[in-house]
Amino acid sequence: MRLRTKFNLVLVIACLIGMTTASYFAYVAARNFEAWEADGSKDAAQRANGIWKKILAEFQPPPMDEAVREELAAFVARRVAEGGAPTDF
Repeated sequence: MRLRTKFNLVLVIACLIGMTTASYFAYVAARNFEAWEADGSKDAAQRANGIWKKILAEFQPPPMDEAVREELAAFVARRVAEGGAPTDF
């Protein structure tokens, strides 16, 4: 009985790990051999690289009220002046 409990725990952990990474693999995985070949025979790293570049190029910042934007800019400026780390924005 004890071995079975440990085995079940291992299965549960494996499933949880799979669930945390499954969406990445499904998003990057090739559909089938013909589609993979037609798309340039790229491996997963090459496809992922293209995906993040496309997402970044198509990014549209969410709408923000101008008063809120100004308040955030003032907050960041104040924190930097107080000795906080400088930012790149």
